[in-house]
Amino acid sequence: MKQILFTFLGFLFFGPITKAQDSDRAALIRQLQVLKTAVLKGDKPAVANFFVFPIKGERLKSKIELSGKQSIKIKTLDRKQFLQHYNSIISPELTDFFRQLELEKLTDQQEWVKEIMPKRAKAFCYRTYEVIILENRVELAFFINTRHDIQLSDADYCEEYAEFWQFEWKGGQLRFRSMDIAE
Repeated sequence: MKQILFTFLGFLFFGPITKAQDSDRAALIRQLQVLKTAVLKGDKPAVANFFVFPIKGERLKSKIELSGKQSIKIKTLDRKQFLQHYNSIISPELTDFFRQLELEKLTDQQEWVKEIMPKRAKAFCYRTYEVIILENRVELAFFINTRHDIQLSDADYCEEYAEFWQFEWKGGQLRFRSMDIAE
């Protein structure tokens, strides 16, 4: 039901894809497939090709520090530092996002949303994955949330978390713009 609502709202706000946008959309999806394949293979240099260095980004630095690494004292992140901290930046959760990503559903939609409920009935965390394409922006997001469909004690709530990644689609190239974290 939630999927249908998101799709309907996406159609209302973003409209259908026109024939003129169709070939550009296909090129964008090919670029997303290259990124997805690189992330899933752990091909650090190929993933780094989607970033323009140096990166000014406190949130990327914060993400590295959140992963348990020591504080890094730099103002920008260059390619070498990106590759050095790759496993903190491209986390298992982000890799799982790409594993779940169904790019074929974006050929005629502006938005894709997928909820993954836990396999165990009493597990209390679920994940939501989302892609939104707005003109020349591609927004990727994943959320870890507490279920509300089962009875939980105060101790059962999961540590809620979200990441938002924004890429720019320009001149046939997909490039990182920004990322943010919500805890």
